[in-house]
Amino acid sequence: MAKVLVIPDTHTRDFWKEAKNIINEYDKVVFLGDYVDPYRYEFELSSKELDEKTINDFKEIIAFAKQYPDKIVLLDGNHLLHYVNTLYACSRFNSRLASTIQEMYNDNKELFHHCYLIDDVLFSHAGVSEQWVNLTGKIENIDYTGDPVAFINECSFSSLMACGRARGGRDLYSGPEWLDVHEISWSVDLLKGFYQVFGHTQVGYCKGPWTDTNYACVDTQTMYELDTKTHELRLLQEIPPIPDSW
Repeated sequence: MAKVLVIPDTHTRDFWKEAKNIINEYDKVVFLGDYVDPYRYEFELSSKELDEKTINDFKEIIAFAKQYPDKIVLLDGNHLLHYVNTLYACSRFNSRLASTIQEMYNDNKELFHHCYLIDDVLFSHAGVSEQWVNLTGKIENIDYTGDPVAFINECSFSSLMACGRARGGRDLYSGPEWLDVHEISWSVDLLKGFYQVFGHTQVGYCKGPWTDTNYACVDTQTMYELDTKTHELRLLQEIPPIPDSW
């Protein structure tokens, strides 16, 4: 059993910084990825100022993880990995910062994970489906032995970044960096045997997290406390209202 502080997609926002004040209350802190590529309408900053904030915030998160290497887990996310391989560039890709972000990732690659398992709770950026695991296993000749972390770490970058039609892609099933929570209702089943926690799909702005018996989608610009034994999820911050410019 673990008491986990869950931090969804930051995208240059500041809500995560409260974690510095409460980190000692938790066994683990899991960032769900997507640290860069801010939403322009959320910031009253010039392009130059927002670029500077993007890099400084990413540096601050990396430094935080290095300060607590046994406690903080950084997942990656599609908005980080598309700087690693620009063939997979998606919305808000910032060509001005591309080389800097790529260098920061490569210099600290050991800090980042595609997914992470604590007890029976599987943390990933966007969720892991049965259909994606089955198809990827067949295509890449990888046996799924019940360990999703090992399976995902073995698969190719293209499978990891597979993007289905719900997000404008051409793949049959989205991978763990791209699965949209709506796809769970429409076309796929989450990988059995785990309670999954992920972000990626914005479900905030007064709507709150999307939860079911086997998952929680928490991309709400707020932090959460999770008990990995009971799967009880507690909201720690007020969900921000919809911006006027949204």
